[in-house]
Amino acid sequence: MGLRNKCRRLLFSARGRIAQVAIGSYERLLGITTAGELKAPEYGYAHGIYRPTSWLVLRELFRSLDVDENDTFVDVGSGMGRVVLMAARRPFRRIIGVERSEEFNEVARSNIARNRHRLLCDDIEFLSVDAQQWEVPDDVTVVYLYCPFPSPIFERLVENLIASIDRTPRHVRVIYT
Repeated sequence: MGLRNKCRRLLFSARGRIAQVAIGSYERLLGITTAGELKAPEYGYAHGIYRPTSWLVLRELFRSLDVDENDTFVDVGSGMGRVVLMAARRPFRRIIGVERSEEFNEVARSNIARNRHRLLCDDIEFLSVDAQQWEVPDDVTVVYLYCPFPSPIFERLVENLIASIDRTPRHVRVIYT
């Protein structure tokens, strides 16, 4: 390996460590835990890897997302609640985190509890349910998905969302990253 490639690898590695330190510092400031990458099928489906959405991506997303007190937000595959926490800093009427793992939901509830004073939305719930069986409430107007499922499960979730819209026609925004 040439010197140029060694330098690139070193810089890439250093950048990754700096990002990890920054994320860790931010989460310590908030008193939360959402970071990490867990390869554990018991937390999701067979391909399951828990990897939260980047804080920077979320900051930009929620900065540009036009919402008001009539909107209901849902994060399907909400993990430890990072997206829910960011959404709760906006004036949603209510927010729902849908996560199969009760263990992750316990962490998410704790993260929210420690940050209540920073949040605009008070109505936040975490449901421990398989997304395939979850019936989408008829007031949901914003759906967030971070590559959460294999195709058959995703298709079932979309069917459930369409059924909800058929029951109560409304404008629904789907954010899929």
